[in-house]
Amino acid sequence: MKRFLFQLVKYLIILMILICVPISVTSTLVKNKGFLNSETESNLLFLKEKNEYDIAFLGISQARNFSRHGNHDRVEGILNKKIVNLGQGGAVCGINEQLFYLDYFYSKKNTVKQLYYILPPQLMFSDTHPFATNTFDIEPFDMSFLTRYIFFDSENKYGRIHSYLRSKLEKKWLYYAPETKKKQTQVVEEIDYLSAKKKTLVDDTWSSRPDSDRFKKSKQVLMKTIDLALSHKTEIIFIIPPNLLGTKRGLTKVYEFLKTMENIKGIKVYDFSQSVLNPEYYYDYHHLNSDGVIYFTENYLKNIRIK
Repeated sequence: MKRFLFQLVKYLIILMILICVPISVTSTLVKNKGFLNSETESNLLFLKEKNEYDIAFLGISQARNFSRHGNHDRVEGILNKKIVNLGQGGAVCGINEQLFYLDYFYSKKNTVKQLYYILPPQLMFSDTHPFATNTFDIEPFDMSFLTRYIFFDSENKYGRIHSYLRSKLEKKWLYYAPETKKKQTQVVEEIDYLSAKKKTLVDDTWSSRPDSDRFKKSKQVLMKTIDLALSHKTEIIFIIPPNLLGTKRGLTKVYEFLKTMENIKGIKVYDFSQSVLNPEYYYDYHHLNSDGVIYFTENYLKNIRIK
């Protein structure tokens, strides 16, 4: 029996070496390309330890847009603040893994004064984002990151870990390079109201049951996010981002919950869903182009003040 256990442990060690060595090598090659926060969708390729920031962005694509296409430097310039963007677009990351990214950020002894959580209401009802397996596919292999996630409470954890490790051996990972596009200039020429109605109906299916189990889970995760931020002396602000599709059905329930948290936890909530209605500021119905980011930052984010 002892011999069997010894052989098993030996086999597992060899297996780990065979896995870790190549993915560590490919990750080192990619990291050495020198990424900035504004040049990648990854949160690990640019992240250092013991850095101090004024503002962090968290959320999905609407959050990441404040750094994409050269917007990172523009937003920093307008606000005169040092920012870090931990948002994850591409439908790869739900609310729970966004909590994990924030937790990992703090675990590296980084600090931030203020957190802007960009929260489209429909995300609270999505059953697809929490189960995405490709959440970490553009993250370099990092043992501390992996170990921390293994012990993190999540859905579809092992599918996500498997995809994370496998992706480091794919050819496209080796070719992953810093983003060079400096501005998003695409605009919505005109609103196709029939298409917009169809899109709104699709989004509304996520919020048709505002007391669903998913919504309840999302509220619990947001409460953990709030507590985590406050425990690190970070002021947290929830921002419902602008869009061209009209008020989403789930907005009322989400806003009511956030206002309750405002009263209990002392957070701040801003509903900017209808603040920007000019199609020229969008590259699709719910994402601001670079001019839209500039306009929104100058006219709305700039008015949010740290205590």
